[in-house]
Formats: sequence, structure tokens, C-alpha cells
Amino acid sequence: LDAKTNRVIVGPKEALGRSQFNITELNWLGDALATPVDNITVKMRSAQTPIAARVVPTGDIAVVELVDPYQGVAPGQACVVYDGERVLGGGWIAAA
Repeated sequence: LDAKTNRVIVGPKEALGRSQFNITELNWLGDALATPVDNITVKMRSAQTPIAARVVPTGDIAVVELVDPYQGVAPGQACVVYDGERVLGGGWIAAA
């Protein structure tokens, strides 16, 4: 947004892709994740195809690193972490 000239400037659709974001209010099933986990998947929508990712827990938050950028990551959405069919837990996507 350029308030001085009263303009909204947009870029290409590819610029919407995010490859990393934080999740908060973590809820891990079983033992809490204490170390980074590779070769897992995440979903931000229930009917979504799982997305390859890495999760790096850092105390009260976890950093989700997507293998390929994804369009549609929005604060307030749930992010569920999977190991195959098994749910590991998840949290809420935090504002950037």
C-alpha cells in the first residue's frame, strides 16, 4: 500500500507463496517434539493434500519449513503435522 499516492501495488501470484511460518499454541500428541523433525507433512485445510515439510520446535512456537512454497498460508489457520497417516499435533499459524 502506498498511502501517499493512494495506490495499491500488487505483484505476481507467485509472490504469495510462503516457504516458512511459525505456529503457536502447540499441541503435540504423546511426547512433546523437542528436536527438529524432517520428512513429515502438514495440512492447513482439512481436504488439502499433505505438503512436505520440516518442523523445528523452539519452545512455545515451532517453525514450519515447507519443501515447496505454498500459496494460502494465513494467520489464524490451524496447521496439523503428520507422520504418514499419524497425527503428531499442530498449532495455529502466527502472523508474520
